[in-house]
Amino acid sequence: SYRGIALYCRECFGKGHIKANCVREHVVNPAMDPKEFPTLAQAQATAPGPERKTPEEPSEVPVTGFAGAQSPFSNLYSADIVVDGLKYSSNEHFLFSHKASESSDENAFVTIQKVKNNPLEIKKLGKKIKLPGGKTAWQERASHLLLKANRAKYAQHKNLRLSLIKTHGTRLAECTQDPHWGIGYSFGRPEVYVPSKWTGENLFGKMLMQIREEIFTDQAYKQEVNGVLAELKAQKMGRGSKRPPNSQNSSPVGSAAKIPAI
Repeated sequence: SYRGIALYCRECFGKGHIKANCVREHVVNPAMDPKEFPTLAQAQATAPGPERKTPEEPSEVPVTGFAGAQSPFSNLYSADIVVDGLKYSSNEHFLFSHKASESSDENAFVTIQKVKNNPLEIKKLGKKIKLPGGKTAWQERASHLLLKANRAKYAQHKNLRLSLIKTHGTRLAECTQDPHWGIGYSFGRPEVYVPSKWTGENLFGKMLMQIREEIFTDQAYKQEVNGVLAELKAQKMGRGSKRPPNSQNSSPVGSAAKIPAI
């Protein structure tokens, strides 16, 4: 591990090793673009195991807020991912396909596949699925699933990976009223840019910061990271020593629409 962050493989997305040491023979090439979406049995068989908790966020740093389907950082953002040989149209599709499969709710699973290109509708359907253990158990399980989905998302989409790299030096904040995944406030509230006043745990923002750190420490992305850092440095030098009012706060990413909790 590096600075307490678990190693993971860019090919199989397994933890504990990197791409150069991967020995799995059934590694999926994202460029294969599978035509078939998962069946219930496939999703059950490929569910990821438990992962560790995300690290604590840094302090006294600028905030990059995001929310809504238009933000590349949101799980509602439409971006195909291939995980364990199965194709999903968004992180929400991956998340709730697994929730339905793990609850053995075949009707919900089939319905989700029918609306696979509508992440918001998938989320609404997924919220109705009940799992043993209740909400607390699902939130823990969802954390494991979303970490795997987001690692795949940023490994397989260079443009999204560059967007995440460009948030270097800022604290990522999901600006929703959700007390678990978000900061407890939506855009439009001054508290969005005052972390000490957040009422939510911002666990999804912390997860993305973990993935960002993993990208920065992955030699495969060294050229991309250095290029973005050089660009950010040039922009900073171009602005000179004068900083505009509220420059400690980055611009919001995505819409301020109220997003239902996971």
